[in-house]
Amino acid sequence: MNFTEPKELKRQEEIPEVLQFLDGSPIDTVEKWTQRSEEIKALYEYYMYGPLPDMSEEKVSFKLGEWQERKETVTMPNESKIEAAVRVASLRIEVENHGKKSGFDTIVCLPTCEPKQNGYPVYLEMSFVWPGRTMDLSPNDYYAASRGYASICYNPCDVAADNSSRTGAFYEIYPYGTDWKEQTGALAAWGWGASKIIDALEQELGAVYHIDPANTILTGVSRCGKATAVAGVYDKRIRISVPTCSGAGGMAMFRHTS
Repeated sequence: MNFTEPKELKRQEEIPEVLQFLDGSPIDTVEKWTQRSEEIKALYEYYMYGPLPDMSEEKVSFKLGEWQERKETVTMPNESKIEAAVRVASLRIEVENHGKKSGFDTIVCLPTCEPKQNGYPVYLEMSFVWPGRTMDLSPNDYYAASRGYASICYNPCDVAADNSSRTGAFYEIYPYGTDWKEQTGALAAWGWGASKIIDALEQELGAVYHIDPANTILTGVSRCGKATAVAGVYDKRIRISVPTCSGAGGMAMFRHTS
């Protein structure tokens, strides 16, 4: 695809038509929509978030800590409260590619109910860890467990710093380059973190602990909501993306007057 440089883009007063190719031809079949989705992804990569690198030779492994039992009070949608019994463990995701290694920590939570036939569906959550705090499960994780979901949370800033330093687990393997094809932005890198968790689930982790990686929900709030939307575009294995309060540049478009 040939891209127009940002400074040469023409002003467009109307909201772009989603069900239409860039050349103006309509989208009227499922096959054409699949092609259009790739076209939209290419625009994402070039103009906003950067592309993900070739991950075909990555080796993903994991280290699971000891399980602990917890009981937490969960507030249901109707404001009633129940007690959720869960099993919790630390989970280290490690990645190697072309001799470079890195990794990041997560927490996995399993319900105590019996899994469905193909295993527990899994709820993934990007969750900031503010300075002075340690990573822990959110109320959403416990609510998911009360509904029969496994859940895994991670701090996206461990994957890629939320600044221009280009540091974190992702950039230790894929340094930020000078060509745009080597310039993966932080939000795309955060989604890479979710993809590596799914990779681990597709290996022994999912089979042993009855977690079904084919039924995956990913969510995040605010800036993590933007990253959730990006991750759903870049990795089709994410069954449902829930970009919460993602704001302008997320589910809300940039619309302003100069």
